Amino acid sequence: MKKERFAIWPAIAAVMVLAIMQGWKLTLPDAASGAPFLARVRDDFKDFPHTVGAWDGRDIALPQEAIALLRPNLFISRDYVNQATGDQAQLLLIEVEDSRDMMGHYPPNCYPGNGWELKSQQAATWNVSGLAIPGVEYHFSRQMSGQENTLTVRDFFILPNGKFYPEIGSFGRAASDFRIRPFGATQVQVVFNRDYLPQDRDRIFTSLVAAHMDLIDAVRNVRKQ
Repeated sequence: MKKERFAIWPAIAAVMVLAIMQGWKLTLPDAASGAPFLARVRDDFKDFPHTVGAWDGRDIALPQEAIALLRPNLFISRDYVNQATGDQAQLLLIEVEDSRDMMGHYPPNCYPGNGWELKSQQAATWNVSGLAIPGVEYHFSRQMSGQENTLTVRDFFILPNGKFYPEIGSFGRAASDFRIRPFGATQVQVVFNRDYLPQDRDRIFTSLVAAHMDLIDAVRNVRKQ
């Protein structure tokens, strides 16, 4: 009789563990829970102007393969010229519905596929509109028609917990949080295809990112007071 009483405890413990796990799962947001947030951001910025401040933008098409891979909720892909200074840079801001779709899309993984060789990279923190934005600056080169072409890309990630992430490792660890995964993720790239000095890249980056700060605040789920 005693053996029978003791034998039932493992089954009871197993049921209790399953109940606890099920209760924990019920506290997690499902994929649909982020839909209203994603829809609001998409609708608010679907007609984001091509002229922001002194910057005039011209759309650059994203490759269909990238669109199929990322399944973006929204994106801006533009070549900008500053009408006051003549400065030029490209900006890519892309928000995906599922943060896992972003894991294969970052400069050292994408640009070499288009013939660019990664030469160096430096971690940095850029100050824009009172925000410290950690990121990485990547330097690429490739040979075309017997000439060496260079490309500099400043890259950072955003999650809708209000935080910025400098590279794919820190972003991936944070994006695996089930509580924020349904609300998507964003990557921003500022691309320089001219040989600007570092201080000029700082000035251009700061100005161009600041011009898009309303959209950046929206995708990181920060509401203006």
